[in-house]
Amino acid sequence: IVTITVGEHPLLKRKAFDLYLDVHVPYMVCMLGGKIDIPCIDGKMKFEVPAGTQSGTKFRERGKGIKYLKRPGYGDLIITIIPEFPKTLDKTTKKQIEDLFKVAILKDYEKYKKFNDVLDKL
Repeated sequence: IVTITVGEHPLLKRKAFDLYLDVHVPYMVCMLGGKIDIPCIDGKMKFEVPAGTQSGTKFRERGKGIKYLKRPGYGDLIITIIPEFPKTLDKTTKKQIEDLFKVAILKDYEKYKKFNDVLDKL
């Protein structure tokens, strides 16, 4: 009798043949886009985060999951993007962000605008 135990990966979670990964990235990467390293079954891979990626956005990397049993192919890797914000800002950075917010076009923030439209009607 042979017993095989598969240990848990510190970052990847398995569900059937698919792998799930929550990736915490700096908010600027979500806003401007950029490449990040992510783990996969055979090591690391580069992943392109598109500009304007919202919190909780899921991406599917086909064939980057677990090998199927008794048939060809692999499951998928499902990546959930979670932006991370700094807990503290120095005075210069805070001033730059405040200046940026002053020129931001609030119409570009769809959910914020919808929220305020409903709030105004109350």
